[in-house]
Amino acid sequence: VFNSRKYKGEIRIDISSNQEISDISNNEYEFDVIFDESNNIIQKKKTYKIKTKVKRPKILCLHGGGQSVDNFKNQEGIKDLSNNLGREFEFVFADSSKRKKIGSEELVHEERDVWWKDPDSKGEPTTDISHADASIKYLDDKIEEEKPVYGILGYSQGAAMATTYLASKNEEGEERSKKFEKAFLYNGYLPSTHLGL
Repeated sequence: VFNSRKYKGEIRIDISSNQEISDISNNEYEFDVIFDESNNIIQKKKTYKIKTKVKRPKILCLHGGGQSVDNFKNQEGIKDLSNNLGREFEFVFADSSKRKKIGSEELVHEERDVWWKDPDSKGEPTTDISHADASIKYLDDKIEEEKPVYGILGYSQGAAMATTYLASKNEEGEERSKKFEKAFLYNGYLPSTHLGL
């Protein structure tokens, strides 16, 4: 009879000021629960083991133009950030090559992994306001998959892509910048060769 019953309770783990989230993440703890049965005549004691897993806030990282996710992960700057902040934040990486499955046939045959195709000449900038739509749609899907996402990080063309994404609105007119609490932009630039953006 005892084994068939279900009990519901609350477990709280307090983190002291000198303790980090990683200290309690993925650890096992034991605690005792005493059950009162049969009008308080019988007491049964059972020891439970629980596993804790603390979800770290996520930062979505956008690599530079011509890079792959693996290239970016092994770059000294992002490695330093991961080493210093990895206990507090989870770094997830967006892959610009995935946008090719969303875009046109022209995108599918691109040789370099970029967030958007550069014009043939810097003196002839693009004016298409939908030039980055495939990347924006891919990032929408990626963020939906990973949510909640605390911040967005971009390097080089990834910083320009992050800026473009933050400045855009979805089909309902909602600002995409409201999806994040922080933005981290490194070695970025305004996409001056894409006036539509």
